[in-house]
Amino acid sequence: MACAWFVSVLLHALGVVATPHATVDGTIRDMESNGWRQVDRPEPGAVLVWEPDDHDGSVNRHIGFFIGDDRAVSNSTSKRVIGEHHWTFGEDGGLPVRKIESIYRHDELK
Repeated sequence: MACAWFVSVLLHALGVVATPHATVDGTIRDMESNGWRQVDRPEPGAVLVWEPDDHDGSVNRHIGFFIGDDRAVSNSTSKRVIGEHHWTFGEDGGLPVRKIESIYRHDELK
């Protein structure tokens, strides 16, 4: 299961996107056309988009949910599990392991 599928299926079930998507870009387009807006700081329920990363020979963006206390939930396609982790996948030398590209919020999910 792709990370975008995990996120968009849940958002679709909540009625805040039109349809599930297999890609991060498709999920973001749907979110933006359905009232999602970019914010500077995450709150629980926010959608996080991580910058592209070279993983297993392919460069991919990643998407998941911020759940609070510097924690996030996202799907690992390679491990085939949904898991909780640090919202930047930890730190290395005081810098995030994976930078957040954008944070999205929807007013109906407060």
